[in-house]
Amino acid sequence: MITKNQLRTEALERRNDIGKRQREIWSVEIVNRIIRLPVFQKATHILSYASFRSEVITDSLHEVCWQEKKLLYLPKTEPREKRMVFYRVSKENPLVKGYQGIREPSGGDIFAPAQKKKNEYILMIMPGVAFDEQGNRIGYGGGYYDRYLEQYGEYIDASVMVAFDVQRVVSIPTEQCDKRLQWIVTDRR
Repeated sequence: MITKNQLRTEALERRNDIGKRQREIWSVEIVNRIIRLPVFQKATHILSYASFRSEVITDSLHEVCWQEKKLLYLPKTEPREKRMVFYRVSKENPLVKGYQGIREPSGGDIFAPAQKKKNEYILMIMPGVAFDEQGNRIGYGGGYYDRYLEQYGEYIDASVMVAFDVQRVVSIPTEQCDKRLQWIVTDRR
């Protein structure tokens, strides 16, 4: 049986092989698919990520969030505590290089899931390394998103992984701590 590490390595190689221009084109297609989703249109709060290395580029998605007056939050990784904290971001607050060189907020208003109001709809958009048709995902191996969803999942109305179709694998071995996704959006679907 193939391991998660083997799947991660193979999927990362395929993703890293995508040329810069093709990654930009496919990222635009993915963003266009996301903004047409009912869960995006309904969302008042978006938990997203700042793209890193060969991930789906999210900058244009964040522009749409600001244009549509959605509250946008990006994660700041706290590696010692093995957790992420989402901070509200705006055009006026530039991101800084943080953990592993990933762009992240330097501070600001912290997203407080437990203070969710009745009329708020929270959408989480996350990266990943590999996915399968059953809604399973493999990240980089730190478990940050799984822990966040374990702790705050009851407040998240919808979760979407964005990926390039070349990251698809037949099947991902799962553990009890792994969280299934509701949506996977790629350049092909």
